[in-house]
Parts: sequence; C-alpha cells; structure tokens
Amino acid sequence: MVGAVVTGVRCALPAAEESEVAQDSVLVLPLRVDANGSGIYPEETMSLVKRLRAAGVSASYLDDPERRLFEGRKGVIADAVVTVILGVLSIATWDGAKLLLCGRSKGKLKVTFGQVEGGDSGAARWWQVEGDGSEVIEAIDKLLAGDITQKPAGGSIAPDDSEAGRPALSGGTEGTGGAQDEEWSAVPDGSDRDIRAARVKERREGYLAEALSLRDQASELLASDREAAEQDARAALDRVVRAFWWAEEQPEEEPVHELMHDLGRWVRETFGCTIMPRNGIYEQRCPVAIAHKRMGMSIGFTAQRLCSLCGEDISECPHMPGTAYLVPGGIGPGGICPVCLSETCEEHDAAHTYRVSAIARVVSADLHEVSLVDRPVQPEARLVSIPLPTGKLQDALGPGFVPGMPVSCDKCLSGCWGFTTLSLHGED
Repeated sequence: MVGAVVTGVRCALPAAEESEVAQDSVLVLPLRVDANGSGIYPEETMSLVKRLRAAGVSASYLDDPERRLFEGRKGVIADAVVTVILGVLSIATWDGAKLLLCGRSKGKLKVTFGQVEGGDSGAARWWQVEGDGSEVIEAIDKLLAGDITQKPAGGSIAPDDSEAGRPALSGGTEGTGGAQDEEWSAVPDGSDRDIRAARVKERREGYLAEALSLRDQASELLASDREAAEQDARAALDRVVRAFWWAEEQPEEEPVHELMHDLGRWVRETFGCTIMPRNGIYEQRCPVAIAHKRMGMSIGFTAQRLCSLCGEDISECPHMPGTAYLVPGGIGPGGICPVCLSETCEEHDAAHTYRVSAIARVVSADLHEVSLVDRPVQPEARLVSIPLPTGKLQDALGPGFVPGMPVSCDKCLSGCWGFTTLSLHGED
C-alpha cells in the first residue's frame, strides 16, 4: 500500500490558461503570487525547467523571467518538505520529470500536478501528493495509470482574485537566456563537487592556521604584553570555533573539536574567564560554549537569481548549478569575474582558463523571516550570545551569588560537556 497522501484539489490554473497547456508539456507553477504580481517559486525548482528540457521534456515556468522570484530557505533540515508544483502531465512527461525527482526520493516531497484526461480539450484533473519522496513517486505512477484511490477533494490551490490580472499563458519556449559575448564561453567540465569541497577545506584549514598562529603569538607575548597576549588568545578561540563549524559532519570534525577544547582550557587556565552582566543581564559569549549549541540562523527570503557566469536569469540560462565550467578570468558578460565574483577583478587573467561553479547570485532580495535551524547552510550563521537566567545562576552558585557580581566560567576545565540541539530544548 502506498504511504503517500493523495488529495484531489481544484484546478491550479484559470480555465482559459489550462486549455492552452499542451498534453506533452510540463508547466512549473508558482507557490503563490506577491503583491507586485510576481510568481514565487521554491528555490529547489530554480534549475528544474532547464533540467527537464535537457531530458527532452518540453517545459516552462508560468511566469516570465522578469516576473519570477525564488524563495530561499538557508537552513539544512533533514525532514524539510521539498514542494514542487508541476503543470499538466501526461504519462510521457511524467517519465521525464520523475528522473529529476528521484534525486529527492530520500526526503519529503509535496507535488501538485494536473493529470490529462484525454481527448483534444486538454482538460485535466488536479492532484496533490505528499509524503516520503519514493512513496510520492510511486503514488504518481499509480495515479497516472489509474490504479490508486485518492482522498476526497480538499483545499483549493486555485489563484485568488489578486491573480485575475495575470497575463495569459504563452506556452513553453526553448530559449536559453540572452546573447553572450561571442569571444566568451563557458565549457562544461563535469560535477563541481570537488570545487565545493575544496572551498570548505580552504575555509576550515584557513581558520585552523589562523588559530594556531594566534595561539603561538599569544604564548610569545605572555612575558612582555599580557593584555595583547590575551587578545590574541581569545581571537584564536574565535578562529578554531569557525574552523569547527566548517568541519561539521565531516571526518575532520572531531580533531578540530578536541583542539577547540584544548585551546579553551589553555585560555581559561592562563587568563581566566569571567562573565559580567550587561544592563543587568548575564550572557554567555564564549565561542567554545556557543559551538556546543547545534543550531544556527536561517533566513527566508525571495529574490531574483542571476547566473555568475553569464549574468542572465539562472532559471533560464544554459548554465547548470552543480556543474563545473571552464571559463576565462576577468570581467565576464555578467559584469563580474566568474572566478572571484568581483566587479573590479585584477587577479584573474582573461588569457587564462579557470574551472568554476555556476552560482546563483541573489539580487533584489526581500527578507521575510529569520529562524533557528539545526544546521545552517552558511556555517558561520550562528548565535553570538546565550542568555544566562539570573535565577539559574542563583541555583547553581548558591547564597554567595549576588546579582551584578562577576561570575567565573569554568566550563573548559571539565572537558566536553556535550552538545545541545534544537530537538532536545535543553540548557547547560
């Protein structure tokens, strides 16, 4: 029995537009429409149409590039639901789309689509299927084959009255973005996983090198300038913690974790660690303590995304995120250097070829929310302080504690005290 939930919903398109959708095409629909009439699409669909076209499927977005925004979520959440809204599907077009969704089969999916009922009218019935990725794919297979029972029709995904002024659907095109300089080219060169891994390694090892250098410098300054030595020592703590964030969930995590504790103990034993209240409120600002909070910040926003290689809308241009390209250095057709992303690059030579990733550059972004997540995509998007309730300090320190007095922090003297995650909702 299929575990996905299958629900009948009302038509996702106005009737006039639905009749224009070819039965052998896929139309990617927005999640919603903003106040300016722009379609808001999930970030996960940013290159979906390009990949469908590459797989031989006729595909397009409902909105033109200038009225197409992508909604970003910058947290990595294991059970996040990847929402995809597809247009009218036939069995043939589903076979092409399924190849792309299979890559998401280990997570959650919510897919809304129209099922062609046959005939020349292009009429379709609309469904929403939600559940584990593999179950969703299996359910849609059976639904298109007429071999599944769905729940009664549920809520509507039809456009509201604010969408009445949207332009009529013009149909899919095979365009690949604006023209580029004939002398400039980007040649595909396989997956960019090694490029992304190298960037993580560079950041991690760079911070580690800084931490060790600052520690050595602090040791040398101890005899002559203790204040400067302490500044360098605490800066070393900051750098080793940043290295730890870049090592998270990698083989290097535990060695960096151990170095972080070793350095924390040395700083505590050499200089002492004191927490002073600010405006009557105690806060833990030690980077080592904060590193043991497995959480960070996530932002929710909508924005246009431009390709770092050609400067065109990345949902339409020929360059695929996740692919490496061989490109000349210097300022490219997008007005930036595709290697360093600088508008005034003097480092990369146009006569040399570099291997780079195709990156989505965020422009015209509107921030909607900031939330806590288990692990942020941006490794350094972390807390800067943790409140220490006065009542808990009183309980821990006993009757000798007087609010406003300095409090000695001895955490790093006792080894690792464990990690706190969002799911535990615990406090140290």
